[in-house]
Amino acid sequence: MKQVDYKKVGKRIRTKRKEFALKQKEAAIKVGVSPHYWSDMETGKVNSISLKTLFSIAILFDTNLNYFVADLIDDNKDIIYEEIETMLEGMTKNQRIISMDLLNVVYNNPEMFETTEIGGYVKDEEYYDKY
Repeated sequence: MKQVDYKKVGKRIRTKRKEFALKQKEAAIKVGVSPHYWSDMETGKVNSISLKTLFSIAILFDTNLNYFVADLIDDNKDIIYEEIETMLEGMTKNQRIISMDLLNVVYNNPEMFETTEIGGYVKDEEYYDKY
């Protein structure tokens, strides 16, 4: 798998932030990262961005996650699998069982989660307040 070009990801984040007329500090607060880290993301000075952070950015800007990374990595699912594997490694057995149950609900009920945009079904204020 080729490496993610974080300078390109950062430029896309900056483009979206400017489209939404947000200052870096405002966007950082909404996503739940420090303004300094946000600045580093936009300038490509980071060597990783968590899936959770990138997902939160996509939701903030009402855009598809693929907008930021689709053409920058060989296989999108590899990065998702790695993130899930990291999360699972930090869980107790009971948490892993519950996670599997949740994945089964999503897998077996795709109509409940159909949307044209990633995260399109969670755009209420309570969700943003968590971040």
